[in-house]
Amino acid sequence: MNPKNTSSSSPTPFDEHLIRVLATSIRYAVRILAVLMVLMIWWGVADVAYVLYSRISAHPYYLLNISDILATFGAFMAVLIAIEIFINISSYLRVHPPR
Repeated sequence: MNPKNTSSSSPTPFDEHLIRVLATSIRYAVRILAVLMVLMIWWGVADVAYVLYSRISAHPYYLLNISDILATFGAFMAVLIAIEIFINISSYLRVHPPR
């Protein structure tokens, strides 16, 4: 007869410490992801500017065809998605502050 019933027993101090360490490591990983996401957003903004400049400065000047417009909108959408992901990351960091 085993006196411990694993299904209803409370977590041991080791388990609580392990969970705390894992949660702390996740918070650090999320912070690193936030910094990388900001870098990706700036890279995306530079890409949008480059795409617009290269399409507008090509002959015939200041004219965009459908593929140029789609490439520009695709670059815009990538930046907007990256901003949305950053907002989610920063929301996670606000809800789970460091202890």
